[in-house]
Amino acid sequence: MNLPLEIINQITEKHISFINTRNQLNLPPYQGNFPFRVKQKEAIELGLSNFPLVIIVGNPASGKTEIAKAILDTAIKNHNSTLIISLHQSSLNQYQNLSLKPLQINQEIEYYETVKNWLKSKIQNPEINFTPPYLLPDTLFDNLEINIQKLSELITETNQEKLRKRIKQKFPQISDSRCMLLMAKIKKFSHLLIQREYLKQNYQNLADNDLEELTQLTINTVSFPHTCLISDIDLMPDKIFDIVIIENSHLLTQNVIEIIAKNSQKLILLGELDTDRDNFLKRLFYDLSPAYRLEIKENHRLTIDLARKIFPLFYNDYPYTPVSHSLNIPRKTGNLPVLVEKNYLIWHDIVNFQQMIIVLKQYLLENKDYQILTFSQKTSTLIQQLLDSNLNNQIIKSISNWYGEETENLLIVVDKNNQDNPTLTELKLALTRAKYSITILGDKTYYENSNLNILLQDNTITIKRDLALKSATI
Repeated sequence: MNLPLEIINQITEKHISFINTRNQLNLPPYQGNFPFRVKQKEAIELGLSNFPLVIIVGNPASGKTEIAKAILDTAIKNHNSTLIISLHQSSLNQYQNLSLKPLQINQEIEYYETVKNWLKSKIQNPEINFTPPYLLPDTLFDNLEINIQKLSELITETNQEKLRKRIKQKFPQISDSRCMLLMAKIKKFSHLLIQREYLKQNYQNLADNDLEELTQLTINTVSFPHTCLISDIDLMPDKIFDIVIIENSHLLTQNVIEIIAKNSQKLILLGELDTDRDNFLKRLFYDLSPAYRLEIKENHRLTIDLARKIFPLFYNDYPYTPVSHSLNIPRKTGNLPVLVEKNYLIWHDIVNFQQMIIVLKQYLLENKDYQILTFSQKTSTLIQQLLDSNLNNQIIKSISNWYGEETENLLIVVDKNNQDNPTLTELKLALTRAKYSITILGDKTYYENSNLNILLQDNTITIKRDLALKSATI
């Protein structure tokens, strides 16, 4: 039995909260430059510690995903194997920009073929770090791609002007002095550039047999990040990952968490302490020693004014929100400041769905920063069909695709004809996705007997019934 599962069993069966056991990962400290706050830094340190089981909980917008990214990037740079598991694909999508793009385990392709395809994608555009270590980093030089034959011609004395024009064509924004410096580097290190291009060609023209051999070596020896949906955990390879992170652990049962724990040396559970219901994560959190768990009560997404409206609906403790998250600071569109409408939480009371589409178009034409959230895929599809083609580039997603996502301004469409009645969990998710403003479009009277009624109490939300929209931009 591996350490995380052993600790879970000790806590749940023997009620032992303090565990002396440690793993031997010895991960280095986080060296990134993301502006984490003190509590978030503590969470990262806990995630990189040798404690086999760590629980990090926090309200939406507390920075759990960024914390997970920091832990994963540190582990990747240290050549540790990592696995991120979530219930929702939109949550896994947030990890596509890790320092090494993760491989997703899925039902459509067997694991061997998944690794092979992942390698193919890496080989098609290989990142070859060839710059001498004594040189300062130079992204322009690293990103310079010149055909080998042309490069040999351009570095000759007689073709310096052609080289200058070639550089200016690729990087038109750079100054003349910067261009001269780049020309000097190209001339001095042309042999490295040529070698890099040859290597790229060799990678891209790799034979199938070589790719098969490389795939076999990668599976057995290389530590690269994986992502996996809960629905696909049966497809996980038979291996122990150094670090396994589970998102939204409060939505999972004890059995599922224990199954995943079998594949980890260190298990990090991310989630929320749901005050309305009991769950395994909540029980495990309070039974675990405070040395291995951390709660973050902070908000790094919603503005202060919006947060004051939203968080009291779901939490007894109001999370800390930085003063910088204020609507009093005018935002800018292009070169012009935008005056923010005072009512940043609005219910636009519309009974007829066709009229709702007309109003929706007006909102989208007035403000391009809006995204649309619905509580059913059927409503999303219907809106997509009824909107003008020039507005179809607006992002319209149902609630299941909003986990881990955020936007500046949000339009929430509720259609009584499709019985869009969100659960409290879905409503909490929806109302914590926007930074500046939320506008709900739907029949207010119909939803007075649903979970949405919590917005209609104590003047939490501003009701708007007129069809003509104000000219102010949100």
